[in-house]
Amino acid sequence: MIGCTRSLFSYRYLHANWGLSMHKRFSLIFLSLAVVVFFLASCKEPDPIIEEYTHEMYVEAGMPSSLVVPDGIIRIAPGTFDDCIDLISITLPSSVTSIGSNAFSGCSGLTGIIIPDSVTSIGSYAFAGCTGLTSITIPGNVTSIEYNAFSDCSSLTSITILGNVTSIGSNAFTCCSSLTSITIPDSVTDIDDYAFYYCVGLTSITIPDSVTTIGSNVFADCSNLTSIILPSSLTSIGSYAFYSCTDLTSITFKGTKSNWVDDVIKGESWKYQVPATVVTCSDGTVAL
Repeated sequence: MIGCTRSLFSYRYLHANWGLSMHKRFSLIFLSLAVVVFFLASCKEPDPIIEEYTHEMYVEAGMPSSLVVPDGIIRIAPGTFDDCIDLISITLPSSVTSIGSNAFSGCSGLTGIIIPDSVTSIGSYAFAGCTGLTSITIPGNVTSIEYNAFSDCSSLTSITILGNVTSIGSNAFTCCSSLTSITIPDSVTDIDDYAFYYCVGLTSITIPDSVTTIGSNVFADCSNLTSIILPSSLTSIGSYAFYSCTDLTSITFKGTKSNWVDDVIKGESWKYQVPATVVTCSDGTVAL
């Protein structure tokens, strides 16, 4: 409003002094225009806040091999770095809460990434085919690991899952052939189909007491798995769950023999080609 008043004042002043010299007339006109421009500039909308990092932004940055994502970014958009094989390292700010589906899929040159504690969601195929990754820690605010999130990460040797994850999605870690160690928290209740299929590096695993369901083919073709400990909370084992685990000689169930026989539903051929002959329960063994 001040700008408008000043402009009106300038106009009236110009009109009242029209008899002035040409030089002064142009000076007054210029002054009036300057006031109008200043007023319009002061009314300009502020620049929008960018909350999502996209593939276009990465391209505009020159697609560097090492990238620091700016503070304030909340979401890594789906497919942002899909098949960016030259990306070697990336730093995510603590403002990021969501990593979209296929965000880093096929980034074979990526050797490591720290997922901030602020992240609550990791989409499907988010890191699929990141063959250079060797270890990963999933922060405590993530509640589910979506399907194929880390599938075909063939160099991944260790996985640490913290805190509040309740479900491990289908094929989440399938074909992580170098995986030798995984920590599953007590918050997990469901391990979905093919979650650890063809993780041939696994030799032993303990399923936490919170798990109730092991889906079909979860550990199929984990040919070097020699022992597994199952919780008393378990209510179902899917078909072919341990298919072709040809070195699995020790199966321990924390519940009683009666629990194992009566309370655990076992799918078709759940132990196909498994050499173990008994399940060791808290009060004895049950023949397989």
